[in-house]
Amino acid sequence: MFFEPMLRFLILPILVLIVTLLYPLIGRFYRHFAKNSIRKRKQKLEELKKSRVELQEEVSKKDLTDEDKKKVESVLVETASNEAKERLKLLTLRSSLGFNRFLTWLARLTSIVLVSFGWTFMVATIGASVAVTYVAIMATVDCAPTEVNTSQGSNSTNTNSQNVGSVDLSTEITDWAKDYEGFTFIGDSLGVGVEPKLKGYFPKSTFDSKVSRAFESSDSTLSGIETAKKLESEKKIKDVLVVALGTNQPPTNELMDKLVGEAKSAKTVIWVTTASQGGQGSYNKVDRDKIAETIKSYVSSKSNMAYLDWNQYVQENSKWEELTSDSVHMNDKGYDLYSKFLTRGIFDVTKSRGSSSDNLVTKAIRKIKCKPRQHKTKASTKSDASGLSSEDGQDNPPADAFSSWGWRPEDLPEGLKPYIINPKNYGMDFGLPGTGWFQYPADPSINGQCVALTISLGNHIWGRPQESVQGHGALQAGAWANIFGNRTTNTPRRGAIFSDMEHPTWGHTGIVCTVFKDGTLLTIEQNTSLAGWDYRGEQYVWYYRIYRKEQWQGLGMEFAYDETKTPILK
Repeated sequence: MFFEPMLRFLILPILVLIVTLLYPLIGRFYRHFAKNSIRKRKQKLEELKKSRVELQEEVSKKDLTDEDKKKVESVLVETASNEAKERLKLLTLRSSLGFNRFLTWLARLTSIVLVSFGWTFMVATIGASVAVTYVAIMATVDCAPTEVNTSQGSNSTNTNSQNVGSVDLSTEITDWAKDYEGFTFIGDSLGVGVEPKLKGYFPKSTFDSKVSRAFESSDSTLSGIETAKKLESEKKIKDVLVVALGTNQPPTNELMDKLVGEAKSAKTVIWVTTASQGGQGSYNKVDRDKIAETIKSYVSSKSNMAYLDWNQYVQENSKWEELTSDSVHMNDKGYDLYSKFLTRGIFDVTKSRGSSSDNLVTKAIRKIKCKPRQHKTKASTKSDASGLSSEDGQDNPPADAFSSWGWRPEDLPEGLKPYIINPKNYGMDFGLPGTGWFQYPADPSINGQCVALTISLGNHIWGRPQESVQGHGALQAGAWANIFGNRTTNTPRRGAIFSDMEHPTWGHTGIVCTVFKDGTLLTIEQNTSLAGWDYRGEQYVWYYRIYRKEQWQGLGMEFAYDETKTPILK
């Protein structure tokens, strides 16, 4: 830690300087005290000496009886002993007074040297001490983005989407859980069953579970989406949101998007798969494997999400028949195992991400040290070229690049701000009336689609008039490649138009803001749960999104740009 070099190079020199300047004053007080003590001890020594001489004379008298003589000799020995002690104390005081005089003159001489010649040396020493301390402090924080090693079955991959959790609970984990500020839990009847045991591990968490709860329901209390909205309005959504739904209604990407969109305060979302089979009594069959695959697929492209595969854990380590009471709900043994699994899983996710555990000092240091380097300016053939270079791969992602999967402009982390393309710099409105956009007056909903942003901003970046480019999200890159007179490529670049198949029918599109050294992309887009028509009923808006290399490659992104021109980046 940095306190040791701070003590050695900064605090100690200052203390030495203070003592040097103050010691003459301290020495004067001590000299006064010592002289008074010497005077008193001299008087006492004279009295003891006088008493000793008298006792010696008395003991030499011949008329004393043997008994009286022994008493006098005893007093004489004691008096002589006290006299010797006083002489020793007097000698010690005189020596300390002489040493104090030496230190006083040494301090005066040092002060004269410092005052006469040492100001430059003092300033240099303090400056060097501050520099060493600064370097030591900065060394305590690493700006490299956190890589989380995750396990999915027998495979291992580096991504922020996680499959974690077991039932092994150490004292470290249970102590951590007891002190942890908590998470928000949204669940169904299985959540109702596990809540008492889970709350025992996490007493500071917020739980909202209800029997028969699904993602959507005409009864708002039975709707997970409406529950998330209510908790958000009550400011009960914490940094970590745990969602354990799916038994009563299979999840879809759209349903999960809606729920996450309502829980705006959640920085990390943990999805829990179900192990319930159903099929007995009045219960319908639960396709737990399909539910798990849907959750895994959804989480795989989200940098701020993780999943706990309770279904896989039960199949590999236990038997569902031993844990259930009716093929859907669990017995006491099942809920006990489930609570331990969730506790370990939440611990694993929280500790692996770790950013929220930084204390205030570490956060302040990280803000100073991890400020990203500004891009070098490259000359452009356009007079209104941006300060952003069109060359990519210069920087690593900043430390806060993976704090979420995406951000509206007002929520964008400081570390990413130097790397964005800002449509406002091209005269584009954020929201109505949509100045600077290519507009579709006949159908306002199109103005909030992903293609509207790609077309409008792409026309500005590539120096085209505001005119339409045909094709939905999946076809935009190909349409722009035709305009540029080339073909789409798998190599991204700043200002490139991209298309992917995130939506299985229409696809998705946006524009690349920056390509980082490790292949991570920062993009600008419209129309997901963060901004746009389908989720928020918004027109002429945008948000920024981060993709790790394996994520955008997994989505099959293809890119289009004019290799003969430099994009106008602002």
